[in-house]
Amino acid sequence: MSKIVLFFLVSLVGCGKDNLREFYYNPDTFNEDQLSQLWYSVDLLNEITGCSQTPILVLKESRSKFYKFNGRSELWLSNDLEKNVGGLTTASLFEVDIQILNRTTSIRIVGQEVKELPFDFQSIFMHEFGHSFGLEHSKDDIDIMYESMRIYWDRPEVLARFAEQLRTVGAYCK
Repeated sequence: MSKIVLFFLVSLVGCGKDNLREFYYNPDTFNEDQLSQLWYSVDLLNEITGCSQTPILVLKESRSKFYKFNGRSELWLSNDLEKNVGGLTTASLFEVDIQILNRTTSIRIVGQEVKELPFDFQSIFMHEFGHSFGLEHSKDDIDIMYESMRIYWDRPEVLARFAEQLRTVGAYCK
């Protein structure tokens, strides 16, 4: 699917009052740490877009089976993604779905060494939420929307840039 079509589809989905995006998720499928990082990501995204009082991103609990293109936007952990993919965002006219790879560690090259490090759910959540608002990959390796796992989401300047990118696609409170 072309980037222009994906941006158009994502911009149509959930664009009710204040660009609200509602994602259904099953809390039973996430461990405590994953849930904590997920909620922190949602709060942070609402904060950096100036939408703390009237959120543009909301999570709703659901214990039904999740699958692509069922008419509602969903977020779930997946064991079916490729090894080198941490998350996947897909869009249709009616929904945006986010899958996050279900793992606890990832292999990364640090300097000359190959290390097994904790899987960075925070970075993946923030990155995939960016896609849900229509952002594409960035070529800057310290950008949240960079296509690889070198994400520094906790740096103020990186969050400020991410907030500006979200504003360019209309994801902000007025």
